[in-house]
Amino acid sequence: IYYMIYNEVGRVIVKLNPILDVSVIIRHESTSFSFLDKNNYWVDEQLKGLVTAPNSNIITFSTENQPYCDLHGFNQDYYRSIKPKMYEVCVFGGTFDNLHLGHKFILSVMALVASRQLQVWISDSDALLANKKNKLFLESYKIREYRVRSFLEKLGVLSILETHPLLDAYGPTLTHDYDSLVVSTETLKGGYKVNEEREKLGKKPMNLLIVDVITPANEADKMSSTVIRGYFFSKTKDNEDIANFLHLELNELFISMGVDPLEHFVLMQDLKLKFCEVWRSYHGLLHIYSLLSKLKETEDKNNLRIKVAIWFHDVIYLPWRPDNEEKSIEYFEEFCKKSSPKTLSEEDQRLVKFYIQRTKVHFNRDFNEIPSQYWNEINLFLDLDLSILGADEAEYFEYAEGIRKEYSMYPKDIYREKRIEVLKKMLAADKLYHHQAFSSYEEKARTNMNKAVSYTHLTLPTIYSV
Repeated sequence: IYYMIYNEVGRVIVKLNPILDVSVIIRHESTSFSFLDKNNYWVDEQLKGLVTAPNSNIITFSTENQPYCDLHGFNQDYYRSIKPKMYEVCVFGGTFDNLHLGHKFILSVMALVASRQLQVWISDSDALLANKKNKLFLESYKIREYRVRSFLEKLGVLSILETHPLLDAYGPTLTHDYDSLVVSTETLKGGYKVNEEREKLGKKPMNLLIVDVITPANEADKMSSTVIRGYFFSKTKDNEDIANFLHLELNELFISMGVDPLEHFVLMQDLKLKFCEVWRSYHGLLHIYSLLSKLKETEDKNNLRIKVAIWFHDVIYLPWRPDNEEKSIEYFEEFCKKSSPKTLSEEDQRLVKFYIQRTKVHFNRDFNEIPSQYWNEINLFLDLDLSILGADEAEYFEYAEGIRKEYSMYPKDIYREKRIEVLKKMLAADKLYHHQAFSSYEEKARTNMNKAVSYTHLTLPTIYSV
């Protein structure tokens, strides 16, 4: 994806790799563009022949003279660096949903050019949001404002920053005077319309600073909030009922936990996004949906500890790592520090961490570390996590294929051999399920696993993990 800035002086083009976890930072003190990669590594050079290093986590710069016209279809003579603090007051309006690199670039440009005041107006009305696709994954105003302010705080411009709710298409642009309105090519017509209306009112037109995403050949590769929400929605199999169920369940859970209202929506969104990571084929939102749905069919349907354990037991999931349970516990501990849950006692938190840890060894049901009054509860939680083994055959092998995709880094022959070993070890257990709610799953689970063992074309993962 290429991001282009241009104004009366000239144009600047920047190439970014949207796959990398890179934040765009522009320093005020010079005309250099600075980029901060996910390892907090700074890269600084004058804006000349900017390129992205292939297969690298660091944005790099080429200082050689590049044939811009051949590379990008623009004449090299047009390229000029914009000047720091060239405008007193800079204003921009947008949705800022699921803050991504495109947003960060626009905000960085604003931070660079504004000298006295930087105003960001964030959409917050039905009139502006009603037609957004996949609205169930649209972040609340509080989350979007929080992310905008957090990013601009890194640039050190909070002292000149103002954020406001945007309630209509014009916002303050017809009643207030700004010397710079930031727009993208997609909103450029709106910028022209603003100036037309200002002229009708006898006001001076604003300078339009245009920041554009040059759409790649594949439209799906374009970085946009709509694409991101569509990706999240795909993680629920494009099912609005499932997406809405998960949203309501998590919201009610946070209310039940007594999460700090100031942190509620931000932490809620962060947790949901963890389960949308690209490598999750099975351990995603549908897995959480399955466990919560089955919990509702039991007498413990309102058990707060089990619900918390369901949401957090796979929150960290990297198939190639052996410490996912420990990392998930660390995430949960950090979550509790940030959220200060009033109704989840320290003892409850200790039990939840124990429940998460025991998903590492589902078939070891020795719980002497905790009081016996909780044994039935943890058995229910672990049986819920194992319930997929006793699903209908088609669902079971869909799960198996999902796990296989997550462990696709292993060669076929190796994972087949190791998986069969694990299945046979599981089948040798006296009991797979220990809670009365899942006693009926035992026979079907053994049938599924025996069938998997017998398949000569077995395509299952190296490491058993549910």
